[in-house]
Amino acid sequence: MKKIGLFLIVGFLFVLSSCKNDNEEDLYPPKDDSKTACDTSNLTYENFVKPLFEANCTTSGCHDGGSGLAGYTSYQTVLNIANSGSLERRVLTQKNMPPMGALSDCDQQKLRRWLINAMPEK
Repeated sequence: MKKIGLFLIVGFLFVLSSCKNDNEEDLYPPKDDSKTACDTSNLTYENFVKPLFEANCTTSGCHDGGSGLAGYTSYQTVLNIANSGSLERRVLTQKNMPPMGALSDCDQQKLRRWLINAMPEK
């Protein structure tokens, strides 16, 4: 009889210790797409390409218009370079521009989408 009582107590403690309050939200938290999503909608030269180039291309000594290299400081200049295929080739295919390292995957997706969408200015 003692063995059965001891067995029941040990079994009860085992079951009790294995119980958890797991719910679906804890086990499978919703994905935070804001960290991984890349919004490629409504891209224009003014709201995306110009700031991107100012941060990565028109720095002193590069495509600032005063270094002897093509200046990427106006929509028309960037449009001409994009139409020549040089922008896509150097930045998206060869990925050797900017020289300090390729653009982020999201910026590359956005630039490609801007090119596909006929390079709107505003």
